[in-house]
Order: sequence, then structure tokens, then C-alpha cells
Amino acid sequence: MGTRMLRQWIAQPLLDISEIHKRQSFVSIFMEDVLFCNTIKLDILKKIPDLDGLIKKLQRRRAKLDDTVTIQRFLQCLPVLVDVLNQYNGDHVELLRSEFVEQLEEIVGYASTLITLIGSTLEQGAEVLIQPSFDDELENLAGQRKEVEYALNKEYKNMLADLDVKEKDCKLEKTAGHGFYYKISRARSDDSFPGYEVILTNKGGTQFTSANLKRLSGQYMDLLKTYMVRQSDLEKKYLETVFTLLGHPLIIHP
Repeated sequence: MGTRMLRQWIAQPLLDISEIHKRQSFVSIFMEDVLFCNTIKLDILKKIPDLDGLIKKLQRRRAKLDDTVTIQRFLQCLPVLVDVLNQYNGDHVELLRSEFVEQLEEIVGYASTLITLIGSTLEQGAEVLIQPSFDDELENLAGQRKEVEYALNKEYKNMLADLDVKEKDCKLEKTAGHGFYYKISRARSDDSFPGYEVILTNKGGTQFTSANLKRLSGQYMDLLKTYMVRQSDLEKKYLETVFTLLGHPLIIHP
């Protein structure tokens, strides 16, 4: 986002002398107070996502549920940013307040509605999903998923005992394409895995599975796919609501 803004400033430089002076004043704020500058840059700006990209995805109806979680986390950073900006007491305090702080304070007040909507609608776990409480069938599928998750964890504990491996050395991991598998650290990659099927070995360690794990993984992925199909209508309505709230003049000019 910063790269695009800089490119725009170079390609379309300011011509109004008063606006040029204003920008120079903002630059001097951060040049003169290194601690203030570093606090904003390291504690806040590093947490801000590519907002332009997120808004374009919403406008093109390509956004996913996890994109709205990113928006939620950004909005939750704004009160902290306001607090930091209010700590500035240099020569340009009035300019900083009129150009940024007052607008941000309005956004913080309005954005609480959006933060609440996202937090109450989504289940933010290993996958970002619509809360099952919105639909009876989703609740049923969520219950089945929890049963399989319990069985997966039990299978994982059995594997640790079977191979005499500690939890810190071997993890139960999952990818969207291949489901669940075990991954053992590189230090134990030379061990043998009797009764288990090695998937691959690389510098990160060894991935392996078992018949029971593949069966449970298949059940989990099937339930997840069914859940995502079932939630699709609710997901569309939710994303439209988020985009509508983001379109408020205080936050985004569509």
C-alpha cells in the first residue's frame, strides 16, 4: 500500500503551495521526534494490512471470510493509533489533530459496529467459518466436526506413545489440499516409523501418516467442505453487510 502511494506522489506531485507546506510539516513531525516516529512505525504501521487490496477484493466480490478478520484486526489498531498521535505535543499539534486525529476518532466510534459484527458472526479457529448458531444444519455439522477433532487428537496421542516421541518433536498439522498429517522435527527424521506411511522428507523434517489418520482426515475434510457449502448463502449476505459498513464515508470512499 505504501509503495503504491509513493508511486502516486511521484507521478502526480503536489502543485498547491499550501498543500506542499502542509506535507513538509507532517514530515518534520516524524523527523524531529524519533521516538514518536518509531512507536507508530514499529508498533502500529507494521500491523496494518494492504487496505487497498482488501477493499478491491470486496468490491469485486472476491473477498473471503478471513479477509474480514484482517479488517477487524486493522480496526482494532485504530484506538491505539489515536492514543499515540494524541501524545504528540510539538509545534504542529493542531495540524496533526485537525488532519488526522479528529477523523480517526470518528472512525473509531463508528467502526465498533463493524468490529462487533465480525466478532459475533465468525468462528475464528483453524478455519474461519460462519458461527454454527446461525443455522441448525451448521450446528449439526459443527458437532460432528468436533467429534472428529477429538478422535484426531486421540489418534495423535496414540502415535506419540507408539513411537515414543515428545509433543515438541512431532506435531499434527493440516493443509487445505491434503488434510491432516504428522510432522516430526529434522532431528528425528532419521528415525524409523513402523506401521506408518512416510509422505516426504525434507530439510524441515519428515511428514508421515497412518491408515487411521487418513480415514479421520478424510472425514474431517468432507465435513468441512459440506459446512462451507451450507454456509455459502450466509457468507454472501455477511460479506455484503461488511462491504456496506466499510462504504460509510467515515471509513472508505467506495
